[in-house]
Amino acid sequence: MSHTQGEDEDYCENMSATEQSLCGFGCLCCLCTGCLSWIPWCILKLMKGVEHVQAQEELETASANNKLAQEKLEAARLAAKSGDDEDKNKLAAAEKEAAEAEEALARAVEVEERVRAEGLNEKKHN
Repeated sequence: MSHTQGEDEDYCENMSATEQSLCGFGCLCCLCTGCLSWIPWCILKLMKGVEHVQAQEELETASANNKLAQEKLEAARLAAKSGDDEDKNKLAAAEKEAAEAEEALARAVEVEERVRAEGLNEKKHN
């Protein structure tokens, strides 16, 4: 589960004093709007590091899948030049797969950029 304080807000920095409390971990606790539980800021920072690694892995996987889909599409295009209906069907399937792979890659890039931006924003506050 992703613990966030909202899309346009930072975590504890932008919370009012009444929304923050000192917890047993020796750091501020943040109220997660997603699961409505109090999460120690020090643990939340660790979770953000894990989220960054996961985003990078998803981006690498999406990139590899996109490259493979593009290669399959190129092979299907060459085969479809013969005019065979089966090859044309394979081309249509490859085009669909390539489009889905491109969309997945775009989503992975967006997530990785968001996580990286949050990390940079977090460093500015520390």
